[in-house]
Amino acid sequence: MAGANFIQGGVNPMVVSADGTQTTARLDNFAGQLGSQSLPGYWELARSGRIYTAQFGVVTNAVASVVDIPTTGAHFGLYNGNPAGVGSKHLAILGWGVASASGTIGIGAFVVGGVSGGAQAAAVTTTSGNLIVSDCGATRTTAATADSTLTLTTAPAWGVLGVVNTVSGVGIGYGAVDYGVGGRFIVPPTYVFALAVVSPTGTSPKFLASITYAEIEAYTP
Repeated sequence: MAGANFIQGGVNPMVVSADGTQTTARLDNFAGQLGSQSLPGYWELARSGRIYTAQFGVVTNAVASVVDIPTTGAHFGLYNGNPAGVGSKHLAILGWGVASASGTIGIGAFVVGGVSGGAQAAAVTTTSGNLIVSDCGATRTTAATADSTLTLTTAPAWGVLGVVNTVSGVGIGYGAVDYGVGGRFIVPPTYVFALAVVSPTGTSPKFLASITYAEIEAYTP
């Protein structure tokens, strides 16, 4: 008999829903389960208190942009402080945002980012003024830290993630956001997800940022 926590095998396995209704689980050609989405995309992660946002600084310690794609210098680094091992917690990046806090952004400014090419040589602490908070009102703690102007042990393959401004020089409050990342970047224990802002010209532009992520146990081969 199939129970509330079991799937009874076969070509069309049976499942029991929360209200006790027995139904057939639909499988695709690769034995993956098919189903309709009746809840928001991150419902279970949020319900279990696993989604957080790292806030990078206040206006007084905003980070200056650079004029070229960096090597190991990250403006904003989200470090996974969880220990490595079976069932270790990884950070799935769900979204990020960057906004100007002072100065004038140069024409053609853009945001680059990626996961570090290797583990950090030493643990990273959260920079004063930065903060990591639960997006779900949960008390579950996270081992991640948020460091500004971090020097990476190994550079990521920097990719262009967003365009800040392409029309004219602008000032405070302009930026770029992407909350459709959906876990494309996975940060293993002791690795870093890094962002940097490139502003080829301008007048001393400085930026703040935020990174939203889910902290999830992962079993890697």
